[in-house]
Formats: sequence, structure tokens, C-alpha cells
Amino acid sequence: MQQYVERLMQSRLDIVDEEGSRKRGLPSEPTDGLDNAKRARLDAETPPLIKVPPLPSGRISFAQLFTLTEDAGLSSFDVKQLPPDLVVRIAVPILAHIDQSAFSQAVDAIRMRYQSYSKEQAAQPQPHEEDDDYEPEYQPMDTLDNAAEQADAVAAETADLQPDLVSLGPFVLPQPPPLTQDEAGEVGRNTVSRVFNMLELTEATPKQSKGKSQQQLGFARLAGSTFDRDAWVTLLTRLATRAPAGLGIDTQADEDASRSKKKPTISDSIRGTLYRYILEDFRSRLNVGITWLNEEWYNDRVQMKFAASSNPEPESPLLAHYERWCLQLLDGILPYLDSRDTKLFIRFLSEIPEITSPITKRVASLAKDPERVNLCVQSLLYVIMFRPPAREISLDTLEEVYQTYEESRPAAGKILSKWRPKPQEEQQQPHPQPSAQPPEKEHTLSNGVNQSTSIPMHSPQQQSPESNTPTGTE
Repeated sequence: MQQYVERLMQSRLDIVDEEGSRKRGLPSEPTDGLDNAKRARLDAETPPLIKVPPLPSGRISFAQLFTLTEDAGLSSFDVKQLPPDLVVRIAVPILAHIDQSAFSQAVDAIRMRYQSYSKEQAAQPQPHEEDDDYEPEYQPMDTLDNAAEQADAVAAETADLQPDLVSLGPFVLPQPPPLTQDEAGEVGRNTVSRVFNMLELTEATPKQSKGKSQQQLGFARLAGSTFDRDAWVTLLTRLATRAPAGLGIDTQADEDASRSKKKPTISDSIRGTLYRYILEDFRSRLNVGITWLNEEWYNDRVQMKFAASSNPEPESPLLAHYERWCLQLLDGILPYLDSRDTKLFIRFLSEIPEITSPITKRVASLAKDPERVNLCVQSLLYVIMFRPPAREISLDTLEEVYQTYEESRPAAGKILSKWRPKPQEEQQQPHPQPSAQPPEKEHTLSNGVNQSTSIPMHSPQQQSPESNTPTGTE
């Protein structure tokens, strides 16, 4: 019985030992990714292995440590020659499309290189200097005084070289050298060109947001405070008119001398640039021209008042910029006007500050084209009706247009018959033809019939003798 129980226990232990021996043991290969001979999965493709060249013997550089290619051209290429922005544009797409397995193999290869190189450096013995080579310098005791004197001299020289921070006062930059007239003109023209570039980039009218209140318009408003195109126009027009007032050309003689030297001032450069800017698109930029001409007229009046108070009898008349540039602007605009621009041209004539006789002559030149006769007559009619100071000048110009151009007589005749009826009646009368016969005197009879009698050519004293005889004598 005892033997049977022992046999059962033994068979039970054998069964347990057999089950334990069937279990798989621990893997023999490392799992840190350093071994390239891993067991491949049957259901996956094996990634290609990277060929890692061995490191050269001896001391190596970081470039040799991180170089995995055997191409001599790539190894000797200096990447510092490429600009940084080009390197970034090349490296970022490459890193985005790099193979993860190849990248992991390259990192593992460099890690193995570094570890093996570190072990080799640790195994090599470090060289030590021999103690017999050390020979201390002999310094006798009697030279201590000389050494102390030398140390004091060196300390004094060092103190002289170091700045005394306590004694330094406020630092003031020296004044720059003065600019010549040509240099100042060139700098001014460059500044004006930059301002005009800002003017072209700025929107014509800023968009008003719903939350912000619009600027209050009126005589008390601040010019150029909206930071839009109108603000830049105000700045440019006042730079051209008010900034050089009293500093540039004030008289006609100075203007002629400046033209002979062919050196335009900054103000004339701004005026010329404004003139070209308006002519590029005069229909949408007519407001700029009106603002500019108003500033020119105001500046001329201020200069005339100042000249009259300072010098009552000037040698040469002041230069009027308003009329000069207004006529020049009209000469540039008039060739491109047509019958559809009637309202635009009338608005221009209504908002410029002054209308002179040369300006009305320019308007009258529109009547040379039969298609623009109505534009000429309507413009002059508006000036006659709503600008009384220029009414007589406009009527004289309209009368000249009536006498010169036949196409304008139907429209101009109605206006002249209303505003100047007497000259119109004289124009409608036919001019008498010269004749050799003596003039005749008309006598109206009682029945209303006119009878013409010739006027005798002899004098009253040449009468017959019978007329001198008194009546009633025999």
C-alpha cells in the first residue's frame, strides 16, 4: 500500500516536470535594437539594411562620426556654403518623407559607433608627464623690491588704460556735416517719391466700421487726421505750398534765374509729381487737383499780403503759382474731355477758388470741336449764373465764342440775349455797305409812307436872288 502511494506521487511529479519543460525560454537576442540579426516575421517585408562603413583608426571628428556614406564627394562637401533658407527648404521635405526604418537604423549605427569609440578611448592609457622634467625657476630673495616696483608700474599702466567711469559726463553725438544744395534736393525728391508710393497704396475712401463714430466735418476739423488718402494728399499739397514759403523762389526774376540753371526746387518737384499723378486718372483724382489748387491760391494770397507789408514797392512781381499750375492742369485735361464729362468739368470750375481771363480762354478752346461746343457753353453758363465775380469775364468769352464759331450761336445766342441784350441786338444788325452816293434823309409823311430826299450839297448862302427880295415892295 505504501509502495503504491509513492508510485502515484512520483508519476504526478513527472507530469508536472514534463509540462514545465515544454514552455519556451527567454529570448537569447537583445531587445534594445542594437542587433541587426533579429528574427524576421513571416507576414511582413524585411526592410533593407544600411551599410555602415567602419570608423578610421585614431582620433575622429564629429563629421566622421555622423557620416554614413562612402561617397568622397558628399563627404567633402561644405554645407556652410549654402544659404540657411535654402538648407531649410531642402531639409524639411526630406525629413517629412524619410523612411522610419532607415532612420532608426542610422540612429542605431551612430549610437553603436559612439559607444565603441568611447570604450576604445577608455581602454587606452592616458600619457603622464614625468616628474623629472619639472624644473622650478630660481628667484633670489634680493629681487623682491624690484618685483614690487614692477608690479606697481604695471598696475599704474592698467589704471591709465581703464576709463574712469565716475569722471565721464554725458555723451553728445557730433553734428553731421551740412548737406549741399544738390544733396538736400536729392533727399527731398526721394522722400516725396516714397510719400507718393504710400498715396498709391492707400485706399481712396476708408471703410467706416459700425462701432466707430464718423469724423465730424466742418471748419473746426483737423486736416490729415484720418490716415487715409486724403490725409496724404493734404500733407503733399502743404509741403509743396506752405513748407517752402519765404525760403524758395518768391519773385518772377528768381524763377527765371532758376529755370536758366535747370535746378528745380523741392516744392516744384512736388508740384510736378502731383500734376503727373492727377493726369494718370483725372476723372477719379480730380478731388486731388481741386485741393491742390485751393492750397496754391491760399498760399499766393498769404505771400502777397506778407510782401505788401514788408516791401510796399517790390522790384519784381511775385510769382503766382495758382494761375500757372491751373492753366497747366487744364491744358493736360482738356484734350481728353468729351460730352459725357460735362458735370465733371462744371464741378471743377465751381470748386476752384478763382476764375481768371486765361482760364476762360482755355474753356473757350473747347468750342473748336463741334462735338464739345455744348460742353463749352454749359460750363460758361454755370460760371455766369453762380459765380458773379467772374460773370463779366465769362460773358466776354462767350461773346467771343459766339462771334467765332457758328456752331455755338444757337445756344450762346439765348444766353447773351438774357444777360447781354444790347450787344446781341448790335450783332444781329447787318453791317452797312459803303456807297459813293450821298446819304439820304428820310421824311415820314402823314400817311406813314417814307419818302427819301437827298440832302443838298451847297451851302445855305448859295440861294437865288429872288429869295433876298423883301415881299410887299414894288
